[in-house]
Amino acid sequence: MYRITCADASHAEAVVEIVQEAFLVDAYFKKPEFAVRGSMDEILEILSNPSAVILVITAEHSKIPVGCIHVYWDAGTKKCSFGMVSVRESQRGKGLGKKLVLAAESVARDKLGVPCVMSIGVIDSREDLIPFYEKLGYTNSDRREPFAEPHILREGFSVQLIIMEKILE
Repeated sequence: MYRITCADASHAEAVVEIVQEAFLVDAYFKKPEFAVRGSMDEILEILSNPSAVILVITAEHSKIPVGCIHVYWDAGTKKCSFGMVSVRESQRGKGLGKKLVLAAESVARDKLGVPCVMSIGVIDSREDLIPFYEKLGYTNSDRREPFAEPHILREGFSVQLIIMEKILE
């Protein structure tokens, strides 16, 4: 059994490790100095944002997170997004990513009420992730957004986000 809770500063170091491990796969399109995602400063900034949470998943009798997800919302637009879905390599294939996304949806319902729109931006070079989100009810919105930090891209790389959405009711 696993337990999902809101992270606090005591989880920051573990969250950094989990995110950095999970996002190594994206390092190929980033300049070397930006290859690692999820600095301590970035995580602490998210934790201090009143319109965001990081959820962590732990084994039931453990305090050590094995996965996390970043959830952020805008009450004015009733839109919520998630990202930074990360699970330790040793724990993958156990449905933890799905549990994290479902928990993020619960946060959205709690913070925004229903109906509301939940979305994720999937990097276009990681189309292998799309079936995972489709199984959870997300659809390709046919919208593309530019990568938020183009200055970190290696020369010759163009990255866009495929926006996937789900109406939560």
